Amino acid sequence: MLLLLNEDKVDLIVTSQKSQTPGIEFLNLCTERFVIVAPAHLDPPQQMSLRSKEQWLLAQNWISYGLDLL
Repeated sequence: MLLLLNEDKVDLIVTSQKSQTPGIEFLNLCTERFVIVAPAHLDPPQQMSLRSKEQWLLAQNWISYGLDLL
């Protein structure tokens, strides 16, 4: 889609990815918020440092709904 914009074939695109493309101006419209959905029996640790939370999350098995989240 950026190619179409760069070739003046479209006037505007809405995208979730910012690219460093000369002559293209990006404006942040909103911030996406992601939620983690898990079974009720999963008991994630509550009192952890941010680094420990990251490590715990990385150790879990995930299913993504989009290829860009793999």
